[in-house]
Amino acid sequence: MGAENFHEVALDHVEWLLLDWARWMRPKWDGGRVREASGCVGGGYTADFDDMAAEADRRVAKAVDAAIEDLGRAAPAQRLSIYITWGIAEGNIAVWRFRHPVADIYERAKQELVPRLKRRGIWLGE
Repeated sequence: MGAENFHEVALDHVEWLLLDWARWMRPKWDGGRVREASGCVGGGYTADFDDMAAEADRRVAKAVDAAIEDLGRAAPAQRLSIYITWGIAEGNIAVWRFRHPVADIYERAKQELVPRLKRRGIWLGE
């Protein structure tokens, strides 16, 4: 497989990671009500596979969030394009003016996330 194909695979993985991150970023509140209960467990509890997978997803989502924040320091428009694309941006974002279409900025942001995610030990299918 050539370098071009590896890059495409990495970008596909970035897209999946952003989907997982967006799910993690969604507020746990719905109209002032908690959507998720805070679990309380008595003695004898052991994590099952689903619990372990959910914890792994949370760890990866936190690493993706850190990479996005790092990206935001260098390229705020790219960070905001991720928030807009995944519906995370709230409040008045109308004050932002982009020189290029948000979709183009988002594609560049995904490319810029690749090395940032690799530095954090996130596997990108390569």
